[in-house]
Amino acid sequence: MSKYAVIMAGGQSINFWPLSRLKTPKQFQKLDGTDTLLNITIKRVSAVIPIENIFITISNEHREIFYETVSNNFLLSNLIIEPCSMNTAAAIGYSSIIINKVNPNATIGFFPADHYIDESDNFTRALLHSYRLADNFNKIVTIGIRPDEASTAYGYIKCNKSRTMIDEQAYQVESFIEKPNQLEAQSYIEGDGYYWNSGMFVMTLPTVFRNFKTFLPQMYEKLSDLKPILDSEKVKDQLNLIYPTFENISIDYGIMEKSQDLVVYPADLKWCDIRTWTALNYLHKTDSCNNTISGNSISLDTDNSIILGNNKLIATLGISDLIIIDTLDALLICHKDHKDQLGKIIKHLNDSNLNKYL
Repeated sequence: MSKYAVIMAGGQSINFWPLSRLKTPKQFQKLDGTDTLLNITIKRVSAVIPIENIFITISNEHREIFYETVSNNFLLSNLIIEPCSMNTAAAIGYSSIIINKVNPNATIGFFPADHYIDESDNFTRALLHSYRLADNFNKIVTIGIRPDEASTAYGYIKCNKSRTMIDEQAYQVESFIEKPNQLEAQSYIEGDGYYWNSGMFVMTLPTVFRNFKTFLPQMYEKLSDLKPILDSEKVKDQLNLIYPTFENISIDYGIMEKSQDLVVYPADLKWCDIRTWTALNYLHKTDSCNNTISGNSISLDTDNSIILGNNKLIATLGISDLIIIDTLDALLICHKDHKDQLGKIIKHLNDSNLNKYL
């Protein structure tokens, strides 16, 4: 088996404004104070996959920040630059035809660049087992996370435990469930066979192309048109023409919710999709009042808040449940209940021609 990995780092992240901007999204930021989310992902994946077999997809507008921040051990020849951000289906399809040119026998794991996973041997074991399953059974293997709370922030996978794959460790997926309400989420964690959808998938190249041909046929045809010219001088011009016409759809909606090839490997991992500022609780230790604080700060009678400073002192007194993010040119003060609504600020900045803050 030839194991490869694609780390998808082309997305935007409006819910991390004002630190995350159009040209400097969260995956290139040191949210834990030590290294970027992308570099942490490279390190995590390279424990299983040889560094020469790790590819990264980014959007063209992130080229500059990528070169400024990427880990020194990553091979720049394995960088895949998308002309524009078109969602995960396009990133997976395009990276697959590039790797197919390198090694048509590849088994590929696809990984978001912006996840937190506690460093442990459990991830390595889950990954190795997933590659074996994908290679031996020509299945799409997703790593399912055992829920430890009734979260409404994630999609869920329901598996059929009567149809095991190997050693009762991987199960046929029965259905994908979009973000549930609180009552539904509570019933899932109390039931059996429900896992969080981690967005990490492993599959062979024939499995990739078979599912694209079946469920995203138009994208498959356009990708097929690119195959014969990948090494030619025409590829950039053709890519710039074709890529923006791809359907802007996630791999979950486009393929995973429809395919009969999907199995789930349950993993015991401390995992978080870093989607909003409240996820900083996973990256930083909280104090005795459940505050996450980074930077120069004095916090008195302050609880359950997130405070990220820059240079100036941030002093708080008598507050709770707030998000305070200070950058060189912008300050965010937001109630935690509105953490998913920062798009309103982005829209207002756009409408008001305040593009210098985007």
